[in-house]
Amino acid sequence: MLELIKGAFYKLPKNTAACFLGHNILWHLFAVGLTYFLVVSGFDWLYFESTRNVFIESVGLVPAVIGFLVPFIVPIAMHISGKRNNDPQTIAADNFILVFSSTSSFGAGPLHTQQSPLRWHLH
Repeated sequence: MLELIKGAFYKLPKNTAACFLGHNILWHLFAVGLTYFLVVSGFDWLYFESTRNVFIESVGLVPAVIGFLVPFIVPIAMHISGKRNNDPQTIAADNFILVFSSTSSFGAGPLHTQQSPLRWHLH
């Protein structure tokens, strides 16, 4: 288990810094601005309300199951491939994906409110 956690942080500071350097920072700023615009305009809430029907929920079941399984299948396949090819970078990436995918959605369940929680703070 310690090897898994240690491998997840292989070159983590360098890779994290690279996400915010150069042209990548422009993409982050664009994403923040777009998110702000979508929330303030109410489009996020309109989208949420318009996608709450039985047909869309039934059509979305298959992608939901796939989206649930992929975070488990991909790291396992990468781990097997990395061990088979003796590739430490693939193993490190696999460890990071496994740790990140198992912890990133903690507490990210749906909010059952009548309006967007972010809108409460913006008005």
